[in-house]
This record gives sequence, structure tokens and C-alpha cells, in this order.
Amino acid sequence: MPDNLLSRLNYLGLLEVGGEEAAGFLQNLLSNDVRKVTASQSQLNSLCTPKGRMLAIFRLFKRDDRYWLRMPLELVTPIRKRLQMYVLRSKVTLQAQSNWVGIGISGPQATTLLREHFSIELQQVNSVAQHADLSVLSVPGNERYELYAPVERMQTLWPIFSHVLTPVNDDQWRLLDIQNGIPTVYTATSEHFVPQMTNLQIVKGISFKKGCYPGQEVVARMQYLGKLKRRMYLVQIQSDQPPVPGTTIVSIEGNISHEAGEIVDATLQSGQKVLALAVLPIASTGQTLHLLNQTGPRLELLPLPYPFAADYKDGA
Repeated sequence: MPDNLLSRLNYLGLLEVGGEEAAGFLQNLLSNDVRKVTASQSQLNSLCTPKGRMLAIFRLFKRDDRYWLRMPLELVTPIRKRLQMYVLRSKVTLQAQSNWVGIGISGPQATTLLREHFSIELQQVNSVAQHADLSVLSVPGNERYELYAPVERMQTLWPIFSHVLTPVNDDQWRLLDIQNGIPTVYTATSEHFVPQMTNLQIVKGISFKKGCYPGQEVVARMQYLGKLKRRMYLVQIQSDQPPVPGTTIVSIEGNISHEAGEIVDATLQSGQKVLALAVLPIASTGQTLHLLNQTGPRLELLPLPYPFAADYKDGA
């Protein structure tokens, strides 16, 4: 991929949560500490079932005293309906923001453009800058940013960025998430994973001090009693067809195959290679792994950009 790139984020959508009780409403439902989200700080977060299985992972940010949940577009409506179940008499509003769109930019020239055109410099991952009707989020990767604005505003911004940066499709933007070990839940994998199975505690998507939320007991027990038997790995697959999320992975022992795990996200890395994130039993990582069955494409484990020993303990 080019060092300096530009991508539409058509596969992502926004859910706006407003109202005077929005902060407390989200704090009681989400896996991370919503109190740490400000106009200048975003976070990864998730919504779980009472059994601790994630319905969605999203990036949570704030602008104009409202919270914005950025997630796959296909999940915006079902997550809005799920959250609506908890509103009751709370002073909270839920609205899908179809008039706002996102683009992703990455690389040293992207940083220069933000500085020269908007006087924006984001030094840390998860930091946020607001510029009129534009929100800029720093996300994991090499000088990598997501920008959100109304459609009309983005139409004026696109020529500025495309003049300097190389446009790519959104699969290439997803590839950067995969390379950086950032999990995504889609409709096909909703309710499949406890947060720690996707390394969410390592990428700071869980707070273990914030108090109760649906699934909190399951998540806490897995963290403190050492019950984690599955976690997410970066894998390369010899194939020209990326498997869809939820595709089965099998391990081979002798001539016997066992269902071992599933694909979290995958996209084409080059002509004959796919890069993917996969949830696998820790015990299976020394075995031969294939997609679907013994004759399916073989998986090769690659190092993630963070060590498993760095499990997030929420020291703040």
C-alpha cells in the first residue's frame, strides 16, 4: 500500500446518543469507562449481552455534548434498537446519523495536511480534535486518522486530500485495522466473543474499575480467575479469496480435524495472500490450522503489534 493514503469509510456508520442523561445511560451499559470520553479523547468500547458476549465493538467519541458510536454500518440499526430497550424513562435520544460520513487518511502527508489546513496536531492514539463541523480521531497505526463530517462538508474536503494522498478502497483501510490488531464485530459474529477473546483488554476497550454493566461479571471473572482459553491472533492465509467473518477454522492432529476457531475479520493483502484476525484456542496455536476443513487454505500465525503480556489492567 502507499505510505500516504485516503479512503472512504462507506462500511462504517454512526449512532448518536444525546440527552442530559446520555453519559450515565452509556456508563451503565458499556464495557469501558465512558467518563473518560471527552471532546478531545475517544476510546474503543463494546456492548455485551448479560452472558458477556459482544453485540458490537465501536469507537466512542464526543462532540456537541453528544456521544457518537462508530461501528459497521450494518450494526447501527440493531444496536440502536438494543439500546432503545434500556431507555425507558431516561432522558436519552438515539439517532442514526445518516447525513454524516467518514474518510480515513494515513501517513506523514496526512499529518501535514491536518496541520496546514486545520491547525490540527494529534500526538496520541485515541486523541480527538474538533474543527467547526469536522471531528478528527487519531486511531492505531502509522499517523492514521478518521474524519467525520456532514456529507456536504466532506465533499469539499475530499479534493483537498485526494490531491496529495493516494485514494484506496475501504478494504485497504480495514487491512490497517487488521495489521494493528484492532477487532471488529460484524452481524455474522455478533454474540460470538467475550471481549478478552478479541484482545479488547489489551487495546484498552475494557475498564475493570467502572462498575456494573451487562456481562460485567463474566468479563471480570475471565480477567481475574485466569479462565481465558481463546484469544485473537493475526494470521496469513494462502488464498486470493478473503473468508467472511465467522468462517470456521479447524486444527489438524494426525488425520483428524477439530473445529478450532473462527475468522474475526479478513481482507486481501496481495494477489495470493489474505491477512486476517482469528479467535483461536490458545492450545491450538502449535497445531496445523486450515480454513473450513483439512483441504482448505492453511493459516500461518504472524506476530501482533502488541504483546499478550501487556493485558490492560485499567490502572487509572
